[in-house]
Amino acid sequence: MNIRQLSVHENPPMELLLAADPSQKLVESYVKRSYCFVAERNDQWIGVYVLLPTRPQTIEIVNISVGESHQKQGIGKGLLRHAIRTAKVLGYTTIEIGTGNSSI
Repeated sequence: MNIRQLSVHENPPMELLLAADPSQKLVESYVKRSYCFVAERNDQWIGVYVLLPTRPQTIEIVNISVGESHQKQGIGKGLLRHAIRTAKVLGYTTIEIGTGNSSI
């Protein structure tokens, strides 16, 4: 599995994002001002997370999702660890998780 940041020219994986947040309008709004990372396996997007700067030194995980057929394989845990490392590299000292429970 490879985790990488989406380029500004790539469309985000809306199907995965909407699995964690059912409001397409809201997702489109925060993705534009966030860092969006995808997990890939065999050239297929299998997971995603979104980091949104909220305050000085604070960044929030506003969306994290793993495709249904790839769940229970540790991918979500890998995405979360990657998000924490990324936040540190970007210079943030606080990371918050603001995802809902719509997919539980």
